[in-house]
Amino acid sequence: MTESDSRRHKSVGSDLPSSAYRLGIDTAGREHYHDPMTQHIWVARDSDVVHERDLDGRSVVAWVLFVDEKLAGWAERHPVEEAGGLESIVEDVARRLDA
Repeated sequence: MTESDSRRHKSVGSDLPSSAYRLGIDTAGREHYHDPMTQHIWVARDSDVVHERDLDGRSVVAWVLFVDEKLAGWAERHPVEEAGGLESIVEDVARRLDA
């Protein structure tokens, strides 16, 4: 995953696409948003976007696992939405198991 340019003055309330949904809140209190149409992640603190990332064709499950295993973990997490549907999720999990 490559990091996109940081746009710290974005606001969660008005600047995210309508197709974005809240993925969850990590244990540090940051809200994570995902847009399945553009495969993009936004992380916000106090309604301000503090981090953005393109998934570069990877499943959002990779981001969920990254937050869970490498960052603070999840305090609250909602079901993921994929543009490719369940088949895409299953394929991504299978690739991770084979690695």
